[in-house]
Amino acid sequence: MALDTPHIIGRLFDEIAAEYFDFTITVEDRETAGRWLQLRGNSINLPYPHSGKPQEVLSDLGFTDIFGSVDWYVDDWAAGSFVTIDWGSLGQPTDHAAERDVLAAIVTRLLEKYLGLPADSERWVISEQ
Repeated sequence: MALDTPHIIGRLFDEIAAEYFDFTITVEDRETAGRWLQLRGNSINLPYPHSGKPQEVLSDLGFTDIFGSVDWYVDDWAAGSFVTIDWGSLGQPTDHAAERDVLAAIVTRLLEKYLGLPADSERWVISEQ
């Protein structure tokens, strides 16, 4: 079954609304161990196989295009391991459906442009904690 990005973003927002901020959604490629993404609160964790400073490396890799008008910054990272990106305002605070759509589009672009596997691939496996 293909990944339903709007659904997983909906699950994340539902848990945030319920004030369960430790809720984590992990999306992994069943065939490639180094291809994954985690969503938790307003953070996105990704593999980071690079050694340079993430803000510069990720900007060079197109994160400005991936995030569009949404502010993002590096919260934590370890060279050759992971990077945690925090995202800012997704739009008007009263338009939650639009915010979900914006984040779903960002996640789709991360899967495809950064991780290199189409969002609709059958290889994605989702787990929740």
